[in-house]
This record gives sequence, C-alpha cells and structure tokens, in this order.
Amino acid sequence: MAKLSRAKITSFLSIFLGSLVAFSAAGIVVVATPGVVAAQDDEKKPRPKPKLRRVQSPGKWAAKRITAAQEALANEQWSEALAVLQEMKDRKKLNGIETATMWQFYGFIYSSQDPPNYKKALVAFEKALEPNALPEATQTSTYMNVAQLYVMQEQYSKALRTFDKYFEQAEDPSPDAYYMYAIALTQKGQQRKAIPWVLKAINGSAAPKESWLQLASSLYFETKQYRKAVGVLEILVARFPKKSYFIQLAALSNELGNESRALAVLELAYHQKMLNQDSEYRNLAQLYMSQEIPFQAGRVMSRGMKAGIIKKDRKAYDLLAQAWLLARERELALPALRESAARGKDGNAYIRLAQLYLDQAEWAEAQKALAKGVKKGDLRNPPMAHLLQGISFFNLEQYEDARDAFFEAREFDKTKASAEQWLKQVGRHIPVDLEEEKEEEVVEMVDGIPADWYDLPEGDRAVLIGGLQAGIIVIEQAEVAPEGDAGEEVVVEEEAVQPS
Repeated sequence: MAKLSRAKITSFLSIFLGSLVAFSAAGIVVVATPGVVAAQDDEKKPRPKPKLRRVQSPGKWAAKRITAAQEALANEQWSEALAVLQEMKDRKKLNGIETATMWQFYGFIYSSQDPPNYKKALVAFEKALEPNALPEATQTSTYMNVAQLYVMQEQYSKALRTFDKYFEQAEDPSPDAYYMYAIALTQKGQQRKAIPWVLKAINGSAAPKESWLQLASSLYFETKQYRKAVGVLEILVARFPKKSYFIQLAALSNELGNESRALAVLELAYHQKMLNQDSEYRNLAQLYMSQEIPFQAGRVMSRGMKAGIIKKDRKAYDLLAQAWLLARERELALPALRESAARGKDGNAYIRLAQLYLDQAEWAEAQKALAKGVKKGDLRNPPMAHLLQGISFFNLEQYEDARDAFFEAREFDKTKASAEQWLKQVGRHIPVDLEEEKEEEVVEMVDGIPADWYDLPEGDRAVLIGGLQAGIIVIEQAEVAPEGDAGEEVVVEEEAVQPS
C-alpha cells in the first residue's frame, strides 16, 4: 500500500489555527475543511448560522508532545511517533482536545504505515470523535476519514450514516464524498439511488475524475439506461481515450441499433492501434460488412490474420472469402475459399469454390472442387451440386459422367427443368433416354385388403388409398391360386417423367 508522502505529512493540522491537513493512503483522502451545515437538496438553501462552541487548548506538556509527534510523522519515523503518543496515552490527565488529537495522530500513523492497518486507523479516528472536542473543521474532516474507512472495511451502512454527519457539517462537501457515498449505495445493491450522488460528484467538479465517470457509466448500464451510459462513455472516450471505453461505446451503440456509430468508434480505435484481440478484429470486419463496405472488411481480416491476431480457422476464412466476393475481388477470394473448404466439416465451401471456377470457365478446377464437396457431404443444396457437376463434365466433354450427374439433378424439383435441358444437349453427343422405366411394386391382396394392411402406419395407409384413388396404384387379379389360397396382386406404377 502507498505510504504518506513527507510533503503531505508536514502539512499536518494545526489545531489552534484550524489550518488544513491532507493526506492519502491507498485512495483515502483526508480533508479538514472549514464548514458548517450543508444542504442535501440539489437547490441551494439558506443555511442557519452555526452555533459557536468553545474549543479547549492543549496544555504546555501535551503541546510539546504533539509537536514532537508531528515532526516524527513528517519524517516517517513511525516508531518515534508511536512512542510519543504512548507517553500521552499513559498520562491519566488529558483534556478533551489532547485526547482527540492523540487518537487522530494514531489514525494517521496506522493509515500510513507499510502495510497500512486500516482497521486500527478506523478505531483511532472513531475515538478522536468521541470527546467532540476537535475544532469544527477538523471534526468534519474526521467524519470524512471514518466514512471512507468504513467503505474500505465493507461496512457500508455505517459508512452512509457517517457520511450523513459529514454532509450535515460540511459547508461545501467534497465531490469525493459524493462519489464514496455512491460507492457505498452501489455495494448495498441500490444502484438507482447511487446515480444522483455520483452525478453530484461529476457536476461539482470542473474536471471530473475518471473513476467517477466509470461509476456513472456502470450504474447506467446496470440499470439498463443504455443511452445515458453512451453519453458518459463519449465523455470517457474524449477525456480518457482508453481501449476499454472505445470497445464499450461501440458495443452499446451496436446494441442500440446504431451500427454506423459503432463502426466509427471501433474504426477510430483500430487506426489508433488499440485493437489487438481476435474478437475485436472480427467485430470490426462484421460491422464493415453490415454497412456494405466489404473491401475494408477484407483488409481488416487480411491484416489481422497476417499479424497473427486473428486465428486462421474456418470461420475466419469464411468471413474473409465472403468479404472479397462481395467486393468483387475474385482473385483474393479464391485462396480464402480454398482454405475455408479444407477446414470445413461439410462440403459447402467447395461448392462455392466450384462456382467461382465455373464463372471463369475453369472446368477442371471446378470439377475437382465439386468432387471434394460431394464427397464431404452435408450439403445445403445437393441438387445444385449435381447440376454443377453435370455442367463441368459436359464442358470437359465427359458426356457419360455429365449424363449421370444430370439424371441425379433431375430427381429434384429445384433442378429438374434445368437438368432436362442439359440432357438434351448431352443427347447430341451420346444416346440419352429421357423416358424413365416404370417401376412396379406388387402388393399382395387378401380378401380385397393388402395382406399387411393392419401393420402399415397410418401415413402409409393414406398414401396407398390416395394412390388407388388417383389411379397410380392398379389392382390386378393374381393367377388362380390353390383352393383356400386365393388372392390378388396390386401393382404400383410410378409416373414416368416426360422430357420437355
């Protein structure tokens, strides 16, 4: 923990003159501020004049030891200072101001030692307040010290009560006190109540601290006041341009549907070389894509992969290929698609790769890609894969393979018409019979009912009945069977596909 600086210790409180004393240790700030009662309302209200109270003076013996302790504190001589205070503690007759000052010194020492002992410091400052003998300015600042220490000790309810006493006495409360009050409320789960207090700290300072703005942004986010959180983040980005604020602002802007603003923020962070994570580069590329700027998306992905920031996995190559394709950069898209296809668990990337080759009439390369895609399988559009295979085989003058591929494509409604047109072209080079042979399925009938009728699922029964009604299924009388074994046969004829 940080120790007190010599400069701050030497500015120690002069009880008799009511001068200021400030010290800090690990974020604790002690300020003795001349003050009276402070109004809690946002609007300034007339304050009653404080009642004057008599403040005792230390005796000659105590004053001498207070001075010695102050000098030891200034030189960070903790043992010497504690020895002087112990001498005062052992004295049975100390008046109120002497006792309060002694315990205040103990609090300073415990707070500034390395490591500091905040638990002992808290007890000491509490005892300094007990006689109610300190000058008002010092009493007020000590309430501030105690409240902050309560926060550090996670005693938030006590912290809030002590801050209330501080606000009652301080004429011009420190913005730090408002901030710490907001912290205590936040830790008690009262985020909405904390917001006005942190805003008091921010609005009460010409240069709000970064931590105050951070807390305000966090509170707005936790209470789902996202637009207000964006407003605070904009201030943070302008005054404290850190990567985390750019990322948060971009994410919130995107969440609110303002993708163009999200892109502008993230792009600025990118150009300032703040982005160094895989996800950050991908997010930027996706935003470029959403704003229809695919070329920039491709550049970001390429640079990130080249620099080793983006992992070279299938999704990265997919995004890179998609960006280059939309940017009409075919030569750049080809290697990305090859890498994506090689890493994919299915064959869809190979089909996209084949389409690129087909567009350039590179039939052999297209056929290789198609073969790999079909072999990997799990295709989103198998009919198209067969049709493209047929086209590539046809242009390679491998007509028998083309015929087989087109017959496969003709089995699907999506590609049936196109496949038949291509088969006509194939027919100019080799024989092609566009008539499919009718296949028959014979169903044994017993007493006019299919033998396995009662074993058929209801769906199959409906198909059979529909086929009979449509005339697709034909009942034929079987040959005369031996006595007691008569039956019929049902012949199921599939409709022949007629060439166009």
